[in-house]
Amino acid sequence: ADTMCRLDRSSRVLVAEVGSRGPGHIAEVMPLLRPDVAVVTSVAGSHLEMFGDLAGVAAAKAELVDGVGPEGFAILNADDPRVAAMAARCGGTVVTYGLEGAGAEVRPDVFGRVLAVDELARHTVEVDGIRFLVPLPGLHNASNALAALAVARVLGHDPVAAAGGLAAAHVSPWRSELRRTADGVTVLNDAYNASPESMAAAFRVLTQLPGRRRVAVLGRMAEMGASEVEGHRRVGREAVSVGGVEVLVVVGAAHGIVDGAAEAGLEARHAADPQAAAALVADLVRPGDVVLVKASRSSGLEVVAHGLLREETA
Repeated sequence: ADTMCRLDRSSRVLVAEVGSRGPGHIAEVMPLLRPDVAVVTSVAGSHLEMFGDLAGVAAAKAELVDGVGPEGFAILNADDPRVAAMAARCGGTVVTYGLEGAGAEVRPDVFGRVLAVDELARHTVEVDGIRFLVPLPGLHNASNALAALAVARVLGHDPVAAAGGLAAAHVSPWRSELRRTADGVTVLNDAYNASPESMAAAFRVLTQLPGRRRVAVLGRMAEMGASEVEGHRRVGREAVSVGGVEVLVVVGAAHGIVDGAAEAGLEARHAADPQAAAALVADLVRPGDVVLVKASRSSGLEVVAHGLLREETA
């Protein structure tokens, strides 16, 4: 409601992130928001403390689709079965998007092919004969780019101009920020938030970045509820099996990550807080290393990334 109150007579478009702290929260705001276009990108293990399981998360996100009127559009990720299933709840027009080989049962309306991946893990994608470079690392960001193209399509924008806009896009700080230090350390600062699924996505990006060693600095994933212990153990295992991490620093109360890494054969180092982690990482990292920094926002791990980059933390 606060976001909508900032509109004035000159406003033409409102882009709103619709959050929820429990079942029914999105439904409550739908009569006020009345979206012309609703986008659902994924159903992941975030906020499980409030929703119980992935089915609960899916039900909450589907409340956004329920709010689409007959003249509206629901943009749905065909590669995520829980999202694709929301099509049955849409009272307007459904437009799907997806990447070749990513698992969609039926070819999506906006269909992307990955043509190449560069040394910064950025994907060149082709959609309807239009090729463009997604400026953020990771296949998940290529998928998000398709969602944006689907929105542009239903709003009647020129597809070439839309692809050009995506190629120049940027996101808010500490989300997939990829920087290199003066002495050749590559830092992937993804410290804004974390869930088991986004951790795995970050690990996949890590494998695509060339470097001497793969280093991960990981903190607690908040609001995991009953799945917290096993979720953190899974992340520890996947840091090794998916990300090929060779040096792991675990910060704060995320002890399950230490246990999971041990199960995969890697002994992790532990730091009590972000400041201690920054000091430890500064001692461990060498020129040519690739460093991932990731945790839930409450962990404050951007301190580690800024320390490596010799920047002040905002």
